[in-house]
Amino acid sequence: MDALLDHSSSLPIAPEEWLTIGVRRNEDRPQLAPADNNAQTFMIRLRGSDLAAFLARQISREEALKRIEVRVF
Repeated sequence: MDALLDHSSSLPIAPEEWLTIGVRRNEDRPQLAPADNNAQTFMIRLRGSDLAAFLARQISREEALKRIEVRVF
């Protein structure tokens, strides 16, 4: 979530669009183990209007973090 806020200022995200990041947990496993494991996948997204408000300092970082949606698959 920090990366979403810290490194998105150069992306042209419109207010009605979403910035979405897919993240897969890196679980410890032997190097020769199959790539398919039970690691969870996270979808993290923030509305463009909320991102713009954060970047314009209209809302705090804490408020922006509260507005980020997280789904686990």
